[in-house]
Amino acid sequence: MTHKYTLLFLGLSLALGACEEDFDAYNDIKGLRVLAHASDKPQLPPNESATLSALVTEDADYAWSWCPFPGPAESGYACALTHADVQAFADEVLATPVVIPDFDLGSATTAVFPYEMPPLLFVSICGLLASGSVPDGFDVPNCDESFDIQIMLTVSAGDESITSVSTLRLLLDADTVPNQNPVLAGITINEPEGDEIILDPMGPTPMKREQLYELHLDVTEDSAENYLRTDPEPEDLQETLVARWFHQGGKLDKDASSFLPGSIPIDILQKNEWTPPTVEDYPETSSRLFVVLRDNRGGVTWQVRDIELVP
Repeated sequence: MTHKYTLLFLGLSLALGACEEDFDAYNDIKGLRVLAHASDKPQLPPNESATLSALVTEDADYAWSWCPFPGPAESGYACALTHADVQAFADEVLATPVVIPDFDLGSATTAVFPYEMPPLLFVSICGLLASGSVPDGFDVPNCDESFDIQIMLTVSAGDESITSVSTLRLLLDADTVPNQNPVLAGITINEPEGDEIILDPMGPTPMKREQLYELHLDVTEDSAENYLRTDPEPEDLQETLVARWFHQGGKLDKDASSFLPGSIPIDILQKNEWTPPTVEDYPETSSRLFVVLRDNRGGVTWQVRDIELVP
């Protein structure tokens, strides 16, 4: 490996780029928020593409990008290398020429990342970093089975702008069985009278203000996949699942719920309670419920439901 490319990793050009905001209640949605990122393939095999999406609370303009080696949080996770740096590095280490995808992934509400580069490129980057070429403040990536790239999204609405980042895992072995996103099929409510109502994904569901409702997620234990963990020792495990609950107005009993195989049963994950807000606290006649479901291997999915608030 030439000294020139070691210097590429040491001569970092960092820029502040992240916007941070404080919220009085994290799960009570007010204004523009990015609640989650997702990929239709959270573990991306070589020679395949991933479609990227985000759960954004309001209509906004999007700007997507990717980076193979981001800087620390203090830098706003700015990419430590330019596209030209990575292309030059690929030209150096790969026998067959490849074109590195543009870091800019576009401005649509979704983006596509093509994993058309040979895994050898990322193995070579890992080897360079393992040789001691990582500056202070930077994390050495875990390159045993995959290479994590950063996905950055900036959303803008009016004068407000929010930048958020997530990870997309590129598998280094085409034979590795990739993780799939968990399945969240729907949300139901149980009224005090005992009636069960499916919250309509296509239109608002009427709910009475100040009335306690039981919420139930349509997610089964099978959504937590079985997998082989290889580090520190081989072990067959089942994924854990965590649901984060968000709302506009009112009060949730729990901000998060979870499923931990052998410890926390699936019905604990599935259940929550919500009391829609009073007119004084929330005068709008419509509200929203958001649920983000994650597994412990990068899988993400969500559901959003519109609520019509009635007396």
